[in-house]
Amino acid sequence: MTKETLLQHIEKARAELHAARDLTPQDRDLVGNLMTDIVTHLTEGDFDEHTRDRLSGRFADQAARLEVNHPKLAGLLERVVSFLSSMGI
Repeated sequence: MTKETLLQHIEKARAELHAARDLTPQDRDLVGNLMTDIVTHLTEGDFDEHTRDRLSGRFADQAARLEVNHPKLAGLLERVVSFLSSMGI
């Protein structure tokens, strides 16, 4: 898995986030901020163990929260977590 592939999946998740009409503002902000954090860390290359654990946990928590009402977005977030794991991040 490459960073470019991960960034493509993040962009798909962003598009799905934008299209989701019934997300609460809080959920929209949480997911948007989380994806921004991932992109920032990918481009700066500063994935220490603490950062990896924090971001992975946040993605997993948010995916679980969205599972019932937004399964497509939740699935995209779960794939991002999987990709991060496969990259050793």
